[in-house]
Amino acid sequence: SFANAMTENVKLTILSTDGKLVYQNVYSSNGVLDKISVQLSHLKQGLYLCRVNSKNVSSVVIFTKK
Repeated sequence: SFANAMTENVKLTILSTDGKLVYQNVYSSNGVLDKISVQLSHLKQGLYLCRVNSKNVSSVVIFTKK
């Protein structure tokens, strides 16, 4: 699973569907990082892409802000 692979720094990036960067942060795992909370209230309604990258793993999730 992706959570088990996060043993280094993790970069979380959120992009709008037009490619605009709306959020980016790097989190230090200090072991295993299994949960990240992000405040999304500033985002407008619509589709977004959430990209999570660590040294050896990359994942993209599409979500809808209502």
